[in-house]
Amino acid sequence: MSTHDADEEFTVAPPGKAARVFLTFFTVVIPLMILVAMAAFPEFRPPPAGFAVTALVIVSIAGLLLVASARRSIRINGDVLEIKATFYSRSLALSSIDVDAARVIDLREHPENRPLLKTNGYAVPGLVAGNFRDRRRNKLFCLVTAPRVLRMPLKDGSLVLASPAHPERLLDAIRKRTGRASQGPGLPRKNQRLR
Repeated sequence: MSTHDADEEFTVAPPGKAARVFLTFFTVVIPLMILVAMAAFPEFRPPPAGFAVTALVIVSIAGLLLVASARRSIRINGDVLEIKATFYSRSLALSSIDVDAARVIDLREHPENRPLLKTNGYAVPGLVAGNFRDRRRNKLFCLVTAPRVLRMPLKDGSLVLASPAHPERLLDAIRKRTGRASQGPGLPRKNQRLR
């Protein structure tokens, strides 16, 4: 087995403080407030069986959101890039990536590449996962947890945005496996227009 066939795992950049605060608020604070209000105020209190069912539903939804938000991974398995992003997954043949056009970008400097329209995705502050469109209406598959992302155009015209902790390492690994290891750093100049 060559080194190109070995699996490589890339650490996903951790979501920022905004994502942690948002998820804590919506999965812990709000459900507790609802349950306390139901228990404290008789006019909101359903029968005991209804209270138990309501509590179970609220806790289940909160748990599902927490578990889904923690499901994030980027790996290269042979000649396939596998991205798991909350409820969504995408497996791409490395040959489907336009490696020469792939770049590490900062979404704060290139706002036209930010996910804008959610077509089938999950978005909370600091965490964007799934299928979106950008300002130019390009199709995107996203796992965005930080402003610095690896922007990978695909040969079918769509794009993938991924936030590994070290985007350059993922780009280098893709280049090595596709025989394009001699390329430059893949960093665009500030305000450089990307195709």
